Amino acid sequence: WHVDCDDPAINAATARYELSLRYYVAGLRWARSRYAFHTIGSLISVTARGYAAVRGMPRRQAGEDFYLLNKLAKLGEPGKSASVCSLGGEAVEIRARRSTRVPFGTGPAVETLLAGTPLRVYDPRTFAVLRELLAALAELAKGGDSASLDALTRAHPRLKLLANCQQLAHDLHQRYPVEQLDARLHQGFGALRTLQLIHELTRSTWPRLDWAEAVAQAPFLGFAPDLPLTEQRRRIPDGSQMWP
Repeated sequence: WHVDCDDPAINAATARYELSLRYYVAGLRWARSRYAFHTIGSLISVTARGYAAVRGMPRRQAGEDFYLLNKLAKLGEPGKSASVCSLGGEAVEIRARRSTRVPFGTGPAVETLLAGTPLRVYDPRTFAVLRELLAALAELAKGGDSASLDALTRAHPRLKLLANCQQLAHDLHQRYPVEQLDARLHQGFGALRTLQLIHELTRSTWPRLDWAEAVAQAPFLGFAPDLPLTEQRRRIPDGSQMWP
């Protein structure tokens, strides 16, 4: 939870950016993604066993927290034990501030909002496609056929990632027994491919929306965009449970 500094403009910009982070996780939770958790590096605690299993922190200038959690999330047994969990209780407080340390993330996003760019987020329909895809993969993992996955691919013929996912699912379905298929599909379609699908849908079909328009359309939100920023942040689910 970003708390105020002594600059109201920075506070407002940071609160808007935090809204976009909470919005994305809420969209993933509604889609029943196993990667519906925040990826904020300063808030991650990792067991020594898990850290060793994924060979430590990725060496990246930015986004290393995202890639670390992506790998850790694949260690758990789907549906039984989550290897990444979000805690409830009181939030860790981070003071709002300006930063130019990294090429993307909070600092650059806050600078963009301070420059007057309106807050724009992914169209809720991108999460609806993700929800359909994950439901189709779950059906396949239980021993069902690929009819739902094939129909979804036909409905979005321009999505290369969706076609690749369809091919991957078919290959895995042929290679592994049902008791292993869910884990294999879960590993094959991780947090990175999830984000790539959202990006591809954004580029090809549904561009980002202004915040107020997204709030009005999102089935995973339930408040008016004219509420104070603090109250809007409180209304978005916190993602404290990994498995929907």
